[in-house]
Amino acid sequence: MNSTITATGPRQLDGRWRVSAPREEMVVLRGVPVFKTSFLLDDARRLSFVEHGELACRLSLGDFVYPAGTEIESADGDWRTRAPDAWMFITTANRQALRKSEAVAGGDWVVQSLDGRLHDVIPAAQTRRPFARFKTEGVREPRPPSPEASCGEMMSSMPATTLAPQVPTLQ
Repeated sequence: MNSTITATGPRQLDGRWRVSAPREEMVVLRGVPVFKTSFLLDDARRLSFVEHGELACRLSLGDFVYPAGTEIESADGDWRTRAPDAWMFITTANRQALRKSEAVAGGDWVVQSLDGRLHDVIPAAQTRRPFARFKTEGVREPRPPSPEASCGEMMSSMPATTLAPQVPTLQ
């Protein structure tokens, strides 16, 4: 696995760095393995904002279970003020989250902190922008080890030498 990630920046006004990992590179952000990610680091190189990413494995969080491939980003706008540690988990018809074994409607956004606290489920009709990603022919899509593997199982099965330095981990 290639451990090179490409940084651009720093941003002119606030000194943050924008980091984009190659599509096939898995990066662990706050304990969660993700692919296809771009994020911001503060001036001390700590994770400050996730612009985009996709879960590399199934994630159980509070009452929710998100499938591998679920798109994520840091909560922004008003949510950034009310719940600065929250992420938005963006469901689709093909990647529906489960809440206590009940499917969350495709297109809904779940605003949740990584400690499991639920802040809101925003119906698709109320999301602030359309969200569509298109596959490009010839682009190699990363494959998680198993779509059925949970992130906990995946992380615990990786030897420590795999987690560092080959898989960048940010807190």
